[in-house]
Amino acid sequence: PPQVQAAIAPASSSCVMSRELAATKIQTAFRGHLARRALRALKGLVRLKSLVQGHSVKRQATSTLRCMQTLSRVQSKIRTRRIKMAEENQALQRQLLLNQELETLRMGDQWNTSLQSKEQIEASLVSRQEAAARRERALAYAFSHQV
Repeated sequence: PPQVQAAIAPASSSCVMSRELAATKIQTAFRGHLARRALRALKGLVRLKSLVQGHSVKRQATSTLRCMQTLSRVQSKIRTRRIKMAEENQALQRQLLLNQELETLRMGDQWNTSLQSKEQIEASLVSRQEAAARRERALAYAFSHQV
């Protein structure tokens, strides 16, 4: 039996070596399988993240565009109000000038009993016109800052 034991010992060590080699190959294959599965899951997560981020970016862009449209609408309304007020102011100025001319024509027929000089009367008329212009600018400012 010592010869049999000597013959069995190399055979059993080669058997152990082949088992270890087989176990190593199985472990390598299994680890590769796990790594591929993890990579596939990671790719899926990356794809999902890009879809979600793309949707949020799109939503943010649409809300920004809506805000810009609202802002441009408000600006155009302000611009039209300013133009309208300027036109009304010009019409009012023309009407005031016509009224002043009519007053001067009427004054020619009647005697002016005021104690003011011609220059003082003209200065008060100019100050009234300037006050009207200031009121118009204040109204335009108020309309432009109204939101």
